Amino acid sequence: MTIPASVNTHIAATAALYERIAEGYHRWWAPVIEPAALGSLDRIAPVIAGLPDATILDLGAGTGTLARAAVRNRVFPLLEVENGRTWRFTAEHPGDPVEPYLRQQGRFRHLRDEDIARIQADVDQRWEVLKRRVEFGT
Repeated sequence: MTIPASVNTHIAATAALYERIAEGYHRWWAPVIEPAALGSLDRIAPVIAGLPDATILDLGAGTGTLARAAVRNRVFPLLEVENGRTWRFTAEHPGDPVEPYLRQQGRFRHLRDEDIARIQADVDQRWEVLKRRVEFGT
């Protein structure tokens, strides 16, 4: 498949823009964030040392907080499926309520209390299905 020249030009322009943004980020924010980031990496290094396929994903401060909340309240459960048969959760999912997670995002400001209750019920129902799959396989 051949990529049209206009697409290549757009990709190159976008890459150049991100490079310029990265330069400013490195100059202004990296010195502020670096000590905490290095401390975090030092704390997780022993945990991932024996995992050859481990990946570290930097989601940023706000996005990372939302991502962790989505996992904690089971909106976005993390699990692995091996060979279509073995199901296993890969993170703790304590089942925090979904309301705080939804309310802190402007895109959900239109939701009424009854909408949030329905979402919570859907999340709980999906969780039970996943939990049974983890316990009993497919």
